[in-house]
Amino acid sequence: MPRKTQCISCKHFISMNSCAAKGCKLDYDDNSCKEYDADISVIKRFEDKTKVEKLPVKKKRMFQRPFSFEGRIRRTEYCLSSTIVSIYCLPMEIIDENDMNADFALYWLIFLVPVLWFFIAQGAKRCHDRGNSGWWQFIPFYAFWMLFSEGDEVANSYGEPPK
Repeated sequence: MPRKTQCISCKHFISMNSCAAKGCKLDYDDNSCKEYDADISVIKRFEDKTKVEKLPVKKKRMFQRPFSFEGRIRRTEYCLSSTIVSIYCLPMEIIDENDMNADFALYWLIFLVPVLWFFIAQGAKRCHDRGNSGWWQFIPFYAFWMLFSEGDEVANSYGEPPK
């Protein structure tokens, strides 16, 4: 049995002396709306309009803030960062010291500073994913642990999980 604040015909609540679903004026007895339509699609459309739309979840992409020390990253991003730094350092391993041009060495060193900053920042974020401080990356062989171990599956003091 509907309450006094509901339309008898369509069971929607009465708002300002009119049916909330149809918007039409009610009879004087406040029992039902004049234009009651038994079609369920009308009620469905009203219910669809009143539903709160979910905001789209922003997907976290890799390398969004590569030089920042805040946040967390996954193993994949850390592995790709290690690969990028290794590829950058590869020419210096190949070139013989006697054949190296002084200008080339100077430019390489100038560009080495941002690459090291990038790698240390990525390592700190990977340590954060494990629930540790960024300083842990300077422990010998801890980089291998960061490559192969999973991060925390729940939020920790460094932020939400990157997955």
